[in-house]
Amino acid sequence: MTFGIGSSVKTSAILTSMGKQDLNSVSYGPIRRTTYTWVSDLDNLRSNMAGFYSFFSSSEEIIDPIFSVPYQDAFGIGLVTSACLPIYVGNLKGVACVDIPVSELLEDATYFQQGELSYAFITDSRGRALTHPLLPKPKDKGDDPIFVFAADLERSAGAEEILASMRRSESGNKTILSTRSFARGDVNKEGVHTRSGVLSHYFWYPIGYNNFSVCIVVGDNDRQARLNTLSASNDANTFTYHRLDLKNSGTTCKHFQRLARKDTSTVMLTATAFKDPYNYFERNDSLSDVNAYELYFRGQSNSLSSNPVKDNVRKSVIATKVGNTFWTSSSNTASSYVVWRAIGTIEGIMRVYPGVQLAKDYNHQLRPWWKRTLANKGKNTVSAPYLDTWGSGYIITLAYAIYEGRANNQHTTNDQVVAIMSADFSVTYFYGMLQEKFTDCRSSMYSCFVMDSSGYLVIHDDFVSVPSNPAKPFIEGIHLMVKEPAIARDLISKNVMTTSACINFEGIQNRHYWTVSVSSVTYPGGIVQNINGVPSYELHTVADSNVFVVIKSTDAAKVGSGSSCTCQDSGQTDTQCTSTSVSYCQCPCWTKAHYLYCNNTFDTSSDNWPTCPPKVPDISSVKLEAKSTSKAVCFDAGCSKSDKYLCYASAGCNWCTINKDNSVISSPYCANQDVCYYGKVGQSSPYNTTSNGITDNGEEGNLGGIYIAIIVVVILLVILAIAGGIYRHLRKTAIRKASQSPPAVMTDRDSDLGPTGYSPEPHPALYTGSHAPSAPPPSYDSMYMQERKT
Repeated sequence: MTFGIGSSVKTSAILTSMGKQDLNSVSYGPIRRTTYTWVSDLDNLRSNMAGFYSFFSSSEEIIDPIFSVPYQDAFGIGLVTSACLPIYVGNLKGVACVDIPVSELLEDATYFQQGELSYAFITDSRGRALTHPLLPKPKDKGDDPIFVFAADLERSAGAEEILASMRRSESGNKTILSTRSFARGDVNKEGVHTRSGVLSHYFWYPIGYNNFSVCIVVGDNDRQARLNTLSASNDANTFTYHRLDLKNSGTTCKHFQRLARKDTSTVMLTATAFKDPYNYFERNDSLSDVNAYELYFRGQSNSLSSNPVKDNVRKSVIATKVGNTFWTSSSNTASSYVVWRAIGTIEGIMRVYPGVQLAKDYNHQLRPWWKRTLANKGKNTVSAPYLDTWGSGYIITLAYAIYEGRANNQHTTNDQVVAIMSADFSVTYFYGMLQEKFTDCRSSMYSCFVMDSSGYLVIHDDFVSVPSNPAKPFIEGIHLMVKEPAIARDLISKNVMTTSACINFEGIQNRHYWTVSVSSVTYPGGIVQNINGVPSYELHTVADSNVFVVIKSTDAAKVGSGSSCTCQDSGQTDTQCTSTSVSYCQCPCWTKAHYLYCNNTFDTSSDNWPTCPPKVPDISSVKLEAKSTSKAVCFDAGCSKSDKYLCYASAGCNWCTINKDNSVISSPYCANQDVCYYGKVGQSSPYNTTSNGITDNGEEGNLGGIYIAIIVVVILLVILAIAGGIYRHLRKTAIRKASQSPPAVMTDRDSDLGPTGYSPEPHPALYTGSHAPSAPPPSYDSMYMQERKT
């Protein structure tokens, strides 16, 4: 049907012809001829257009609900879908609808966990993916989303047959070889790494009373790691909940700009830890919740009635207590340079020292440091510097993955990761360490810098030196191409730095990024030797890490020349690429993906890059108590050092060289960063305004083995549980809308596949020659038992 508004189209020939379908072609299928209606008065627009609904309405009564395409709720609920049914009293009288938050409806699939290679996704009858691990979680979608077809996300051979069956609301199972795409950190800057040829078992099932289908994908022999049962101690070291604003039984102090506990770590339970993640976001913590958590995690009760956690979470809390024991005993010696320490687990608990409060929607498993460490399993993983929103200045995170325990402590990168431990250091501390370990770096003939495997600078002279303007330097997100374009061009020509891309379906973009990799065959010892060339430099691979040390000549004749690369000094990555040449020197950027707007599909035949995982969700809008009112500091920074490098080694201290009037200080000195931020007296720091929150198979007895027959049974149960869970959500939502009663408690669908234990890998020093300890490290279980004895 066609409609026209305004006097000029009162007798429109073309709209009349379009309504009658005069120029139709039978090759496009059956044609239904309609009419043209002229709307003379806008006040009658609704009634004039009502004929549209009458013309296309069906005489057949509809008994199953119809779900709308998800959209952003105008009243701030977030992404919702409307479930609607017609009302008949003899004939059609109207339509009744209920709006359901998509986060609640799909939470069972969104938070499904069964190992690193397993996941769940849900599609509608048209094949659109409603939830998929390669798409943002429903609660993280800001605007009305672009709906991506599951066929664009599941592109392996054999997947289309599965998706077609799901569109027909059939059930089934099939095993194919597929590819997994994982973020290497911040996906917009660092891109992805893939794992191809994964033997994958697909199980799909239609969800009753709607047009959705759920599919569970399980990597062969993949499973969720399980912990041995550990005994809890009734003390604050085992569990102190992070909500210090609700309950604080200890002495607080000021750690930079945060209210903190020096005597113990705090534990946050993220949404992943709960059986009902949506309920976690909907309710606010209360004092009674904190008391219940303490009783449960300290072993004084056996259940949580208000908001139950998954079965393995209490074991995870108890196991990570060993971190708290180590941190508090070593705090006096490490506090001057270690800013924050943390352990995040796959079960969804985050333990932080010194103990502070975290934002409610913080989830360590979504953060770049977690994803970067998973991409570098078995390595000391170093981040590029970023501004600590808690007040310590620019910091660098060093993280390491902890594998599931094995009896012989021998691991491969295919083993299950159960936790990641991390420590945050100041940029100046890393710089001082670099100067100390590499004596050539302190020579007037050479200078040094460190970059990561994506080409981002970790340490550079410009990150600690006072600019000549003077002004605060750009530090965060600075690529090699910004500071050292000549070396970048040479590494590209040597094929040491290579470019690739991934498809961001929601942004309709190809995200281009760089990877630095040194072949030990081409470059023995992992050293790129170009000291006699121009530019004059050496690149050294730091063993068992994701970083490289570059020593370059300061001789002006050997620095190299040429135009700058296409970059922005501020570290901005949301820029369109100038060229798509693999040899063109430009910082990470994007190009437009080939999106076919008419049929809402992507042309992946021309853009055959892997899929970009979702970007890091923004949590900066979640306010926390930013500044501590306590006058007592947790750790004295000791900014009274007379040596520049000792000053650099103290977190929160700066080496002052420029007066407020820009004159040079004749006798430089060490002071707190609030006194001379980045070397200039009186220069404002980023913390002048209120800040926000952050930004072995374990066999014992005969229970450790996992076989495909067991996986099939377990996954079928999980499919039915997720399908049933969505149906229960529909009923539960309708009841709660009417009665405003709290949501029903969901049952845990994690299957206990046998007891295992944590076992940390060796954590070698970053700049030592030997990277293997003399004896294998103890497992978490044995460390815990030893701690109990002492």
